[in-house]
Order: sequence, then structure tokens, then C-alpha cells
Amino acid sequence: TKPVYSHYAMATAGLVVGHASGRRYRDQLDAQLFGPLGMQSTVWDDTAVPAGHLAKGYCYSDNDGDCGPGAVAGSTMPITYQWQLGDAEGMGGLYSSVADLARYAAFELESVSPPATPGPLSPSSLLESQTPAIVLPNGQTDRYGVNWAVYDNGAPTGYVFWHNGLVSGYRAALEARRDYGIAGIALLAADPQQTMPEETDSQELDSA
Repeated sequence: TKPVYSHYAMATAGLVVGHASGRRYRDQLDAQLFGPLGMQSTVWDDTAVPAGHLAKGYCYSDNDGDCGPGAVAGSTMPITYQWQLGDAEGMGGLYSSVADLARYAAFELESVSPPATPGPLSPSSLLESQTPAIVLPNGQTDRYGVNWAVYDNGAPTGYVFWHNGLVSGYRAALEARRDYGIAGIALLAADPQQTMPEETDSQELDSA
């Protein structure tokens, strides 16, 4: 038995949220999360990004079609299209900024230092989402909470939680340490096949 992350499960969860709220998943998140947090640079479509603010993504072509028509195998080239996930956008694909993701990280860290006025979710709900869901038979904790990958760093305040993702031409990662109350954010206009090791993220936070 081992934990397995599923993009399809996240896409399905987005559809469930839309069904339960009576509006599209994106509209629900805009109203209940991004709006209250002041994340004004976080949008769902490239056409909603202000002119001159969208970083050009680059893709390594291995002849599998990811880089679009005309790609030369073995070369790195600017992407020629933006992903549109449609009904599957519960799995990701947002356009955002470091400043907006810093707002989101600060909100998630309310699980450690609850504010006088709670954000869109209570600190207890945030804490639950950042905690491994089950204990496996060998005594090791599951590496996933509610959409967060988590691991125990041995600190009194519990877990490090992180998530990353990619679409053609772009990569992103956010990792937070609850013991320090800090987070690291990386946004790259880079080849999806390039690595972004979680070990590197953790070392950077350890030395902060």
C-alpha cells in the first residue's frame, strides 16, 4: 500500500465543487478564495493576463507533440500555445504571480499562527489539510493531506507541506515550513521535463 497522487481525482473534485456550489469551479474559487485573499493577478486564461506580464514559456521537444506543430526534436523552443484544461481545471493551470502566491502561502500558514480575523478557511481546517491522512501498516505516515504532499521534519509544530506542477512551458512550486512559518515559491518558464527537486526546495528553506 502506498499513496498515489491523481490529477484525475483533482479534476473530478473540481467538478464536485462546481456541482455543489451551483457555479463553475473557477467562479467559486474566485469568489470564495482568490477575491478575499486579494489575489488580483491570479486568473484562469492567458487572455486575462495584462499585456506584457505573461512570461514566455519554453519547451523541450522530444517529438511527442507537446511543443506544438513545427517543433524540431531535441531542441528547446518557445511554446506556441497555452493549455486550456476546460472542465478538468480542478487539476490546475492557473496564471499567477509570486506576490499572489505569497498571499496564499501566508493564508495557509494561518494554521500555525491564527489571525484575529480568520481567512476563507478556519485555521483548524487548514491544519487538517496539511496533515497526512492515514498511517500506513509499516508505521510511516501517508505523504498526502488534502492535496498537499507532506512530510514530518521532526519539529514540534509538525509538517512541511508542498505542491508543485507543470504545463507545457511552465513549472511552479510552493513549499512551506510550519515550524518556521515561512514558505518558498518558484515560478519557472521552463521545459516541463526539467526537474525541480523537492530536496533543493527544502535545503533553501532550511538555510533561510
